[in-house]
Amino acid sequence: MCLENSKSLSIYIHIPFCKRKCPYCAFASEDWGFDRINPYIRALTQEIDFLAEFLKTNPETLSIYIGGGTPNFLKPDHISDLLSAFGKYVRMDSVQEFTIEINPNGIGSGLLSRYREAGINRISIGCQSIHDQELKTLGRIHNSKNIFDVVKSANNCGFSQRSMDFIYGIPGQTVESWSETLQWAISTGVEHISLYNLIFEKGTSFYTMLKKGQIIPLDEEIEWQMYDLAHQMLASAGYVHYEISNWAKPGCQAIHNSVYWNGGKYLGFGVAAHSFNGVKRWWNVSAVNDYLRKISDGNLPVENSESLTEANVLNEYVLLRLRTMDGMNFKDLEESTGMASAEILEKLQDKLKQRDLEKYGRMTDNRLVLNHHGWFICDYIIENVLTIIEEK
Repeated sequence: MCLENSKSLSIYIHIPFCKRKCPYCAFASEDWGFDRINPYIRALTQEIDFLAEFLKTNPETLSIYIGGGTPNFLKPDHISDLLSAFGKYVRMDSVQEFTIEINPNGIGSGLLSRYREAGINRISIGCQSIHDQELKTLGRIHNSKNIFDVVKSANNCGFSQRSMDFIYGIPGQTVESWSETLQWAISTGVEHISLYNLIFEKGTSFYTMLKKGQIIPLDEEIEWQMYDLAHQMLASAGYVHYEISNWAKPGCQAIHNSVYWNGGKYLGFGVAAHSFNGVKRWWNVSAVNDYLRKISDGNLPVENSESLTEANVLNEYVLLRLRTMDGMNFKDLEESTGMASAEILEKLQDKLKQRDLEKYGRMTDNRLVLNHHGWFICDYIIENVLTIIEEK
């Protein structure tokens, strides 16, 4: 169920700086300062050297993803420094996808062109909405004009792969405004679209506001209408709904994220970055100063780790595979649990009670593949599958 014997690897680099943290964001990020980026890049190159042996034993790099935070604080020279550091240990010519996340404010065609020259072939634009009031509600520092400008610049710079992120379920958002956002995204011809339901995660400003009654979430029925509308509109425009939150034109699925969903190996660098070698997962410290101090002391900046048991691997297989259009292979479950697929399906239908399983998915070649109705209640279905396995 995992790819522990594979020699291929995906690399994630976290840039944890932001001009201002968005109130809904739960990712590790800190205030930006020009004096902080160069020491951080130097520390990243040292961390790469610390992990030289692991990199050498997994020389074929499928993808590189620079996320954040606000990765477009990086200058092209910073990217060149990182690539030079990786190039000592892995084959850079094997990289099929090299992505950088960008925020739309204050980024022009000059910087994008230099990113392209540095080897980046895919950009992921954090649009979130094309409506200024919704962007204001989300605490974003860009506006709709910034989005339109950066998309135009990206088109002129020759990126072969472009992705856009949007959020639905924003307080005050309507189905009509959501439809306008989707229609605009489709009109750009963008190759990949990610749509995320707004979550009020513990530890965020939005969570605090929710608990104090200062913000009112949208009704779940409206969120379903938005998700259903997205599925219908994007399908009509030729996009494949290949994962619970992701749509792509044929052949344009995200390679990097697919590694996560398929249980592949990935190595994370920087603050709060996670890594997985097929049997063990570890993650870095979440504060920049702690990260810099550990690197300066000659230590890996690891905060903690865990070795996956057979039960962990099985649970993650169910959790990840049911999110994708490939679905969950019952043959894998039978080998791991000794339960026949018919038995699992019967018990799952019983768990769902009044819900008709056929409405939420289908069996194809001994695989349970959820449709978008099933994906909308995916957590509920996954919870019940795992309960069935645990009760065995």
